[in-house]
Amino acid sequence: MLVLVGLTSFSLAFSSGGGEPFTDESPQPARSGSGPPPHYTLAQWADTLVSWRFGNLNPQNSTYQEGEGVPFMLRIENAVPGTTYTFGIRYDCVQRSVNGYDFLSSYDRDRGDAPALHEDGPGASVPDATLAVPDDPSIVFDNGEADRRFKLWGGTFVNAAGPSPNGLCAPDRGQKAEKEYTVALTALTETVYLLWSGHLASGLDWGKGKGAGSINGAPYHMKLDVAGKGVGERDRSIQIRAIIPPTATATPTPSATPTPTATPTPCPRTGCPTATPTPTPTNTPTNMAAKPTASEMRPPISTRAITSLPRLSVPIGLARVGPRLALGTSISNGSSG
Repeated sequence: MLVLVGLTSFSLAFSSGGGEPFTDESPQPARSGSGPPPHYTLAQWADTLVSWRFGNLNPQNSTYQEGEGVPFMLRIENAVPGTTYTFGIRYDCVQRSVNGYDFLSSYDRDRGDAPALHEDGPGASVPDATLAVPDDPSIVFDNGEADRRFKLWGGTFVNAAGPSPNGLCAPDRGQKAEKEYTVALTALTETVYLLWSGHLASGLDWGKGKGAGSINGAPYHMKLDVAGKGVGERDRSIQIRAIIPPTATATPTPSATPTPTATPTPCPRTGCPTATPTPTPTNTPTNMAAKPTASEMRPPISTRAITSLPRLSVPIGLARVGPRLALGTSISNGSSG
């Protein structure tokens, strides 16, 4: 009988000790009055599904990369207006020698206000209150963040403290390390929404192979610690794709651009001079000397030489001219002396 009681006690202690992540149906602490106890829900934004996921993230439902902020939401239902609620936001900052979440920032850092507008969220982009996330002096990568704030709907902030520890993350016994912020708020309505984001460590900041994408599986988490018996922790993990280094792209060689031909400007009036095209010189081959014809080879007959020939006079009495002349016939050329 004693043995059975001992085993039952061990089972209860294990269920409420935070050894395993609690589901949203875990018992809630009692509240004053006859109403139901407050109900705490921790969700993270599944950007591929464009919805709040009350479970874990992986490459099938999200596309987060190193250097981006993952939006988170704490929703408190059945809250009592005027009541102050205090809780811890805890996150894994290192797994062995690789960094997980290195700082907290605003929920709308990288995914806009869609998480706040969603039906499972506050439904409005303008919060009722904001509070600066206390600075972590060991982290310099958040110094350029313009807006690192917790944002609250349905309540007001009392304070926020942390992180603890405030030094660089040192893996406990070579495994992992955590940091925690403590937040206190006062409810104004029966449902309160607190939104923020966890920044995924980047290898560009920490060095090659030291960013969140270099962690195998999903060993780093964002956790909610709520004081009170039977509440324990809410735990959400994430697995992102391994970071693939960009491939160098060859720079194309610029090609020569042809010089455009000038277009003549049209003349706005009549009588404009017309451009005379410049003739293009043509190489004319030199004529080779032609062979002279037979008639061209004869020496020219001078007209003067023909007119200067002596005129012959033939006596009338000469019966005929033949090869031989009659004896005693004389030929005169008509010139004297």
